[in-house]
Amino acid sequence: MAQFNKNYQSLEEYSLRLIEFSKINQAIVHFSSHPHTSWVTHNRFSDWTCAEREFLMGYHRNYREFRRQGYYPGSQVKHINWVEMGAITPVQNQHICGSDYAFAATGIVEAAHFLETGHLPDLSEQQLIDCT
Repeated sequence: MAQFNKNYQSLEEYSLRLIEFSKINQAIVHFSSHPHTSWVTHNRFSDWTCAEREFLMGYHRNYREFRRQGYYPGSQVKHINWVEMGAITPVQNQHICGSDYAFAATGIVEAAHFLETGHLPDLSEQQLIDCT
């Protein structure tokens, strides 16, 4: 509480936060008990509920339902072929450039733009790489 300047309004809230903190602490201890190349620790969200963290990150439960069902709510379509819809640019050969992040990023932005506008741009990975 002191490290993250936490103050609770009531004993009930304190109890809830302690339970949430204990869950996260247990997960951290479990993670740390196995060899990893990374580490985890507490932060100011360690006493938040899962729902509070999801809300902060902009998570929407409807989206999870959409993903689980595999189609847009209200639609009768059970499978969408994004290539046939024209939402995907042709496969590109990265060769040995080592900048796979640029291809992933431009592909996602291109597809998102298509879904929003109906127009599929062909963005330049090279320009993205040049900026880095």
